[in-house]
Amino acid sequence: METNILQDLGLNEIEIKVYLELFKSESLLASEIASRLNLHRTTSYYILENLIKKGLVSYVIKAGKKYFIATNPKKLLEIEKEREIKIKSLIPELIKLKQPLEKIPLVEVYEGKEGIKTIWEDIIKSIKNEELLILATGKAPKILPYYLPNFHNRRIKQNIKLNIIYNDFEESKKRGKELAKMKFTKVKYLSKKYFMPSSTLIYDEKIAFMLWNENKIIGILIHDKDINKSFQNYFNLLWKIAK
Repeated sequence: METNILQDLGLNEIEIKVYLELFKSESLLASEIASRLNLHRTTSYYILENLIKKGLVSYVIKAGKKYFIATNPKKLLEIEKEREIKIKSLIPELIKLKQPLEKIPLVEVYEGKEGIKTIWEDIIKSIKNEELLILATGKAPKILPYYLPNFHNRRIKQNIKLNIIYNDFEESKKRGKELAKMKFTKVKYLSKKYFMPSSTLIYDEKIAFMLWNENKIIGILIHDKDINKSFQNYFNLLWKIAK
C-alpha cells in the first residue's frame, strides 16, 4: 500500500501505522495498539487524539473502557478533495483490511469540527425516505459557517425534508427565517423556558447529540432503532407545542 498518499494528507508515519492497525480490527484499546506497534501507551493516546481531531477515528465506551474505531475511509476525501483520484485508489485497499463487524457500535463519540462534520455527512448518506428532525440551539452556523450551506444544498438535491425547532431567541429566529426560505424545510419555535443546551438530530435509526462549546465540540452518535423512535415521538410532541 502506498502510504505516501496518507502522508500527503498530513498524517505522519506513526499516525499512519495506528490508523491502518485500527482498520484490521473492530475496535482496540490504546494499550492494545501500543502493544501491537511497540509504542509507549502515552504515545498511542497522543496519536489517537490527533486522529480523532482529524475525524479519522472515533471511540466507543464498553464496560467503562474506551475502544477506538477507524471511521469510514471516505472521510479522507473530505480532507483533501483535490487529491480525490489518489484517495479513491486507496479506499478499496483500506476496506480489505477491515474485518466484518458483528454489530454496529451502540455509541460513537466525535470531537472537534471535523468530527462533527462526520455526523452531518452520515446524515446525507443514511437518509433515504425519512425526514431529518432537529432540536437546534442555533450555534452550528457560527462554528461551521462554510460547511452548513453546502450541506443544505446537498440535502435539498436529495429531497431530504427538514423539520427544525429553535428556542424563541432573536438569534435563533434570524437563523430560522433563513432556513424557512429553503425547499423541504419547516421551522418552528419553542418558548425560552424549554431552553436546549445541545442540538439533537434524529434520523434514519440513529440519534446524534451535538455539544457546542468554543473550547470543546463533541458529537455523540447513537445507533438504536428504539431510542430513535422514542426521540421521534418526543420531537413530534414538541412540534405540536411549538409555534
